[in-house]
Amino acid sequence: MKGLLVVLSLSATALSAQGVTANLRGIKYLKAVTVNLIDGNGTGGCAEAGILAKTYGLLADPIRVETELRLREAGLPPDSGGPSAPVLQVWVTGCPGFVEVNLLLLELVQVRGQSIVAVTWQQGGDMFNYITSEKIRSAIRDQVSALVNQWLANNGPTVK
Repeated sequence: MKGLLVVLSLSATALSAQGVTANLRGIKYLKAVTVNLIDGNGTGGCAEAGILAKTYGLLADPIRVETELRLREAGLPPDSGGPSAPVLQVWVTGCPGFVEVNLLLLELVQVRGQSIVAVTWQQGGDMFNYITSEKIRSAIRDQVSALVNQWLANNGPTVK
């Protein structure tokens, strides 16, 4: 079927089991960094639109800019790859008292002769109790650092 986009999420174990290494070797550029702030879809305080912005002061643009700066400093520039370059997605989902932060790297891969978009690297976790804007942003920074560290381990530092 033309125009069908399938997003396949594979864990590192599943990737290894299929003979695909879950590393970042060979990645030189990223197509983009996207930030997705998703308010909880529950009831009460979790049903209110804009709760992440209102409760924690989270806005997508400052998170994206900080993430892009860290990537550039490491030598992995965003917004410089072509249409098939990987996309880094930052996901923050939640409401007061519960926030989940995840980092996903989406790449175009070949599976059984078909090009699909797959999650080839993921870092994340849940946070409960005593959540602050700084704790959330710190979790994002830690996840970006984990990505950068693995990328550097797989590709070596960029010499300019």
